[in-house]
Amino acid sequence: MKTFSRAAKYYLIAITIASYMLADEPNKGGKVITYSDLVSEKVVVTGMFDVPLGKVFNVEGTLVRARDTLGAMYNSAFLLSIDVVDGRKLEQPKRIFFSVKDVGAKLPEGLVELESWKKEELKRSLTDDERKELIAQYVGRRYKLSVVENGHFAGLPKDLPRNCVLWAEEQYRFDTALVVIAGGPM
Repeated sequence: MKTFSRAAKYYLIAITIASYMLADEPNKGGKVITYSDLVSEKVVVTGMFDVPLGKVFNVEGTLVRARDTLGAMYNSAFLLSIDVVDGRKLEQPKRIFFSVKDVGAKLPEGLVELESWKKEELKRSLTDDERKELIAQYVGRRYKLSVVENGHFAGLPKDLPRNCVLWAEEQYRFDTALVVIAGGPM
């Protein structure tokens, strides 16, 4: 029998709870997925790339600035623009947030991390010209990576009580991100 880590169990519980919260009327033609369905592997959840969440796969793509797609609120973040999945060219590239677990990947998650790498080397802050040059060295660069896609729910559920503190600005939704576990620049 397969066992799940504590994080996986919490993730599965969150999916189950969220499936009820997302539905306006729980049994109005939609399928209710229970926690026991998920842990017994009766249901397989696939991500943005049609690969089951939690399965390792290979991608090729380009590092891009998140602000170019998502606006100024994401000024310091990077995305991966994926155009090849397990050797298969996608019709359209898909952009996705990511985190890096392989320090050898030479892939910064955002501007803060990228600038800190250079500051360590220089032992001082970067000038504006140095910052622009550094960004140009990474943004647009192609990577070949082994990744895992994870999912989570985030945002504000429908029908919150009026006196509830708002902790997000976006509607409740399911979202995914990649975890880079190996690879590097092409």
